[in-house]
Amino acid sequence: MRSLPCLLLLLLACTTTTAQGTTRTITVDGRTMPAEDYARFLVDTGNAAALAHDDSLAKKNFTKVTEELADTTSFGAASVGLARLLLDAGDAPGAQAAVEKLLLHDPTTPVADEARYLLALAQLQQGDAKSAAPTLKSLIDKMPEAERADASAKLGEQLFSQGHGAEALRYLGRSLAAGAGAGADLETRMITAVDGGIAPGDLRLLLETEAKPGTFLDELLTIKLARVHVHLRDYASANDMATRYLSRYGSGRWAKDARALQASLQARVQVDAKAVGVLLPLSGKYAAYGKRALTAIQIGFGSTPKAEAPPPEPELDPKTGEAVVPTEAPAPKPKPKEASLEGTIATPAGITLVVKDTAGDPVRTRQLVEELVAKQHVIAILGDILLDTSLPAALAAEDAGVPLISLSRRDGVPETGPWSFRLALTAHKQAEALVRLTVEGMGMKRFAIMYPKDPFGVELMNGLWDELEKREAEVTAVEGYAHDQTTFTAEAKSLVGRGIASSTEVAECRAEAQQITNEYRKKKALEGCGDLAKPIVDFEALFVPDSYRTVSYIVPALVAEDVLLTKDHRTVDNYRKTTGNNSLRPVQLLGVSMWNDPELTKRLGRQIDGAVFVDGFNPTDGTPRVQKFVGAFADVHRSKPQLIEAQAHDGAAILQALLVGDAARPALRTRESLRQAIAGVTDFPGVTGLIRFNEHGDSTTQLIHFVIDGEKIETRDPAALAKGESG
Repeated sequence: MRSLPCLLLLLLACTTTTAQGTTRTITVDGRTMPAEDYARFLVDTGNAAALAHDDSLAKKNFTKVTEELADTTSFGAASVGLARLLLDAGDAPGAQAAVEKLLLHDPTTPVADEARYLLALAQLQQGDAKSAAPTLKSLIDKMPEAERADASAKLGEQLFSQGHGAEALRYLGRSLAAGAGAGADLETRMITAVDGGIAPGDLRLLLETEAKPGTFLDELLTIKLARVHVHLRDYASANDMATRYLSRYGSGRWAKDARALQASLQARVQVDAKAVGVLLPLSGKYAAYGKRALTAIQIGFGSTPKAEAPPPEPELDPKTGEAVVPTEAPAPKPKPKEASLEGTIATPAGITLVVKDTAGDPVRTRQLVEELVAKQHVIAILGDILLDTSLPAALAAEDAGVPLISLSRRDGVPETGPWSFRLALTAHKQAEALVRLTVEGMGMKRFAIMYPKDPFGVELMNGLWDELEKREAEVTAVEGYAHDQTTFTAEAKSLVGRGIASSTEVAECRAEAQQITNEYRKKKALEGCGDLAKPIVDFEALFVPDSYRTVSYIVPALVAEDVLLTKDHRTVDNYRKTTGNNSLRPVQLLGVSMWNDPELTKRLGRQIDGAVFVDGFNPTDGTPRVQKFVGAFADVHRSKPQLIEAQAHDGAAILQALLVGDAARPALRTRESLRQAIAGVTDFPGVTGLIRFNEHGDSTTQLIHFVIDGEKIETRDPAALAKGESG
C-alpha cells in the first residue's frame, strides 16, 4: 500500500481546495489560532510522518482532524490519509468507515475521487469485489487515454495481489489492449491469474463482456474455457470453444493443444440419434442371463427375435409308438461353436442396437463404453445386468457424458452422476416394502431373520435390520447359514432356543440319561432331553431372504421345532388343541423376489399359507401389455420371463419412446436432451408397473406384494394384507 500515492497520481489530477472552511479559532498550547491553520499543520506533519514510516504519529494527527476539526477544509485530506494508514495496517473496515464518513459529510469534496478509490480498495480487501468494480472502472475511465494503460496495469496487479483474479484479469487485459509496456510480463501475469482458480462463470462473463476478437485476453479465455468444459464433462461446449479458438487463432500459441483437444472431442460429441449401445454378459457363466435379457430388449424395441431351436424329437418305434432306446450310447457329437451375439441389430422403428459382450469383466466394460461413444457414437447405453460391471459402466458413462440405464441392483450406480439411471429391484427396496407392510400396516414389532452368508443375503439382512430400527422395531433372533446348505436342524433349534437345559424337567432328564452305560443310547437320550425344552418363539415375523429351494428346506426344520408358519385354519386349530394354547398366533413368514416360482407351493403347499413376499414383476398379470411381452418372450425361450428380463424390456421401451417420439413429443437428437427426458419420466407404462425416476436417477416403481394362498401364489394389495386378508 506504500505505492498507493504513485498510483493515485496517475488516477487523479492535483486539485487546489476552494472550500471556505471555518472561521472559528482554537487555543493550542496557550496560543489562539485559526482552526484552519492548525488543521492544515496537523495534516502536513501527518503526511511527513507517514513518509517517514512513523505511522503512529501520522494516525494521531489525521484522527485529531477527523474527530475535532471536521469543519475545516483539511477534513478531506485527513480522512484519506487516515484511510491509507488503516489499509496498510489491514484494517479495511476502519478505512471504509473513514472515507464513508467523509463522502457522507461532503460528497463534493475535492478529494472525492481519491476517497472513492480508497473505499473500493477497502471493499476489495473484505472480498466485496462486486461493489468495488464500478468505482474502479469509473476512475480509470476518467483518466487521459495516455495514462490509462499504465494505471490499468498497476490496478490489475494490485487486484491480483489481493486475490481478486477475475477483476485483475479485466484490468490487465485492458492495459495490454491499450498498448502498455512490458506486454510479455502482462501476458504472464494474465496466464497466472487464469490458472489461479477463477470460477467458470466469471471466465465466461469476462469472455462475453471484456474480450474482443484478436486480443490476447480473448485467446487466453477461449482455450481456458475449452479445458474447463472438458473438466466439467460438458463436451459439446468444450468442442465449441476449441473450434472457436482455431477459427480465430489458427497459428496461436495454444493452436496445437486446441487441435488435439478438438480431435478427441469430436469423437465424443458426434451422436447417432438412432444408435443405442447394449451391454450384456453374452459369454462366460452368466451368458444365459445375458441372452435372455437381450431377447427382452429386442422385444422392448419392437423386434421379433429368432426363436431358439427346439430340442430334437426322439425316434419313435413305428409299432409301439414309444421312444426308441439305443442299445449303445451314441458317440458324443462335438458341440458347435455358438455364433457371437455381438454386433448390430436393426429394429422396426429404425433404431440400431449396438450389442457388446461385457463377459463379466469390469475393465472390458469400461473400454466398451468408451468405444460405443467414440466409434459407434451411440446416443444412450442400456445395461449391464451384473454387479461387477454395472458400476464401471456408470462411471465411464459419466466421463463420456452419455445417458445410461443400468439393469443392475448394484448400490451406488445412480449416485455416480446425472447421466446414470437404474431400473432394478434392489435389496433395500425389498426390505423397505416388507417392513412398511409388517410394522406400519400389521403393527408388528419383533422379528427373526434366517439368512444365507452370501453378499445378497447379508445385504438383505442388513437392509431389513436398518429399516426395522428406523421404525423402532427389534430383531429378537437371527441365524446365518452357508449359502449352499441343505439341512437346517441346528439353525432351527438355535433360532427358538431349543436344546438349552434351562428347566427342571430338562435337568432331570439329562441326569437320568447320564446313567445310561451304552454310549449310543446315552447320546439319543440326551438329544431327547433337549427336545423337552419348549421353543422360545419371541418374534411375530420371520424373514428368509433366499431362494425358494432353500426355503423348502428351512420350513420343515422350523415346523419340526414347533414354529407355526401357516395361517391355514385347520392346521392352526389343531396346533392350538395340541398345545392347549388358544391364543397362539402363527408367525408371519416373509420372503423376497427369489420366492416367485410355482415350485415353492408345490414343495411346501399349505405349510406356508399366508406367507408374503415382494417382487417387481408378475408374469401372470392379465393386462395386455404384460401378456404380449410374456407371449413374445416365451415364443423365443419356451419359458416365462423373470424380473431381469422385464426390467430389460422396460429400459428398452423407455428409450424407444423417447428416441422415436410421437405427436406430443418430437424425437430426441442429443444426449443432453435425452438425459433430461429420462430424468423427467413420469408414470411410464412398463410391464413392471408405472415407472419414474427419483432425483438420484433411481426408479421408484411400486413393488408387487404376493401371498401364498393355499397352494397358489397370488397378488394382494398391501392394504388388504395389513387387514389380514391374506387368503
